[in-house]
Amino acid sequence: MACIILADGSRVDSAKVIGNGADGFVVRYEDHVLKIPSLLGEIQPSGEIEAHVDNDLYHESLEAEKEVYKRLQNVSGVAECLGCMNNGIRLRYYPNGSLHELISRHGPPSMSWRWQWALQATDVIARCHESGVLVLDIALRNFLLTDEFDLRIVDFANSSLVSREADITKTKINGHSPAVMWADASPALTVALAQVATAIVRVLRTTTDASHISATE
Repeated sequence: MACIILADGSRVDSAKVIGNGADGFVVRYEDHVLKIPSLLGEIQPSGEIEAHVDNDLYHESLEAEKEVYKRLQNVSGVAECLGCMNNGIRLRYYPNGSLHELISRHGPPSMSWRWQWALQATDVIARCHESGVLVLDIALRNFLLTDEFDLRIVDFANSSLVSREADITKTKINGHSPAVMWADASPALTVALAQVATAIVRVLRTTTDASHISATE
């Protein structure tokens, strides 16, 4: 029987997995979650777990993201990283889930909330870029909600680190200079800006009031 395992070889309780993607799984542990690489094993008749032969391809998949979280430590608006370890990235658990989940469950929020979130999203992305982190996966699912319904950006698997002193608009990412030229879709920053705009539009285009939100407007 196949199972998910940690880097140390121990088995993960699949009932605790609350998210997954191409780069790994998110496992819930009471007040925190652990983002782990996509490592699989096979439970043998003896009860021992035999790791899949292709696990070596994924062991280092979170190393770049760990460096991003270290760079963004204490940056306002970023999901709180509680530590990086061999098994994965330990993050604070946000019970209210993502902005995408909230809108999907309850429908569109009021305009005041939409403007607040749009401003928070652009502010934290700007802070990330000022810190030398080029965010390339900007989507409503990657904005978590605090107890006060403020946004916290998460998931930097596809982000890139550049020098703090570098001009991020001129830094080459994957061979391309991410200059702000909307006519050229290849530069990385152009894609990021387009994603920012798309995420904001998705929030602002909603039309129905959501009075269920308990935080004060």
